[in-house]
Amino acid sequence: MTVKPDIPRTPAEEELLKRFADCDPCDALSSLRETAMAHFARTGLPHRRVEAYHYTDLKALIRDVPPRGTLPADELAQATVAGAPGWGNASVNRLVFIDGHFVAGLSDAGALGEGVGFIPLAKALSEKSVILERVGALPVPESDPEVALNTAFMQDGAVLEIAPGTEVATPIEILHLATGAVASFPRHLVLVGKGASVNLVETYSGPAETAYQVHATSEVDVGEGATVTFLKRQEDGSGAMHLSTTVVRLAEEARYHQTGFAIGASVARAQSFVTFAGSGAEATLDGAILGRARQHLDTTMVIDHAVPGCNSREVIRAAIDDRAKGIFQGRIVVRPDAQQTDGRMMSRALLLSDGAEVDTKPELEIFADDVQCAHGATSGEIDEDMMFYLMSRGIPADEAETMLIAAFLEEVVDAIDPEPLREALSARIEMWLGERRRPA
Repeated sequence: MTVKPDIPRTPAEEELLKRFADCDPCDALSSLRETAMAHFARTGLPHRRVEAYHYTDLKALIRDVPPRGTLPADELAQATVAGAPGWGNASVNRLVFIDGHFVAGLSDAGALGEGVGFIPLAKALSEKSVILERVGALPVPESDPEVALNTAFMQDGAVLEIAPGTEVATPIEILHLATGAVASFPRHLVLVGKGASVNLVETYSGPAETAYQVHATSEVDVGEGATVTFLKRQEDGSGAMHLSTTVVRLAEEARYHQTGFAIGASVARAQSFVTFAGSGAEATLDGAILGRARQHLDTTMVIDHAVPGCNSREVIRAAIDDRAKGIFQGRIVVRPDAQQTDGRMMSRALLLSDGAEVDTKPELEIFADDVQCAHGATSGEIDEDMMFYLMSRGIPADEAETMLIAAFLEEVVDAIDPEPLREALSARIEMWLGERRRPA
C-alpha cells in the first residue's frame, strides 16, 4: 500500500504501516481493514491542527507503538485478574481480556443467562461468522484515525447479542487488563434487541509505570424500546496511553445511559459518538474525571440528533490536581428534520492547584427551528465560603476540602445504577481523595 500522506510521517506512523503490511491479515474483515488502513495512510495520527484533536495531539504524544500483546500463560493471567479493580459487593459476570485476548478460563461466559449470546471476536473471525457483517455497520466516524487504527489491527473482543425482550439481571463486565508494555486493539460489538435491557461495564486496568497502549472501539446498537446502561471505568496504569471510542445508535424509543469514570493512564482520550436513528429515544452521558500529577485526560462527545423528538443530556464533572490537564469537548448536532429536539450539556471543573488546567469546548450545531438546546461550562477553585463554614464547625481544613470535592462529584456518581456499582466507585473516589491528602 503506497499512499502519499498529507504531511511527513512520524516513526510511529511508519511503524504502524509496516506492521500492517507485514501481517497482511486475510480474514472475513480484510476489506474493512484495508479501507481503514488506507485512510490512516492518508491522514496519519491526528495533530493539533485537526480540530477534533486540537487539545490531544496524538502525532506528538505517540512516539512509538509497543508490539501487540499475546495470550499470557495461565499463571500470569490468574495473577493479573487477581489484581484487577474490584466491585465490592456488586455481582457481575466477567468477560476477561488480557493483553487484547479473551481468556475463557477466567471468564463467566457460561453464566450470562438465557437470551444472551456471546462469541469472542477472534473465534468469529476464525469461523467466518455471519455476525461479522455487523462490525463497522454503525456510523463510525470515517474521518477518525483512532477508529481506523482499531479497525485495521483488531484481533479480539466481545460480540454480544441480547435477544428481543430479554432482561439481563446481572451486569456484564468486559474487563481489559494489561501485563506489560504491549499494544492492544479490542473491538466490541453489542447488539441489543427490541425491548431488551442490559447493564454493561467496561473496565480498563494495568501495571503502574508501564508504557502500554490501549486502542479500543465499542459499537453498541440499541434496538426499538430497548434500555442500555453502560459504565466505563478507565483505571489504567500511570504509564499507559488509553485511546477508546464508543459508537452508539439508538432506535425508536430506545434508552441509553452512559457514565464514564476516568482516573487512570498518563494520557487518555475517551470519545463517544451517539446517533439518534429513531424518534422518541433518550440518551444521557455523564462523566467523572479525576486527574493528578501530569495526567492528560480528554473526554469528547458528539451527539447527532438525526430524527425528530429525541432528548439528550450530558453532564461532566472534573476534579484536576497538581499539573494535570482535563479536557471536555462536547458537540450536539441537530439535523434539519430533527424538530422537537431537546439537547443540553453542562461541564463543571474544579481546579485543585495552581498548576491544574482545564480546557472546555461545548458546541451546538442547530439546523432545525423547533428545538430546545443549551450548553454551559464552568471552572473554578473550591468555594472559600463553604470551606470557612465547615472549618468553623470544627472540621480540619483537609477533611473539609475532601468533603467538598466528593460532594462536587456526587451528581455523576449518584446516577450510576445499580447501587453496588455506585458504592464501589464512591469508595474509589474516597481512596483517590485520601491519597491526595497524604504527604509526598
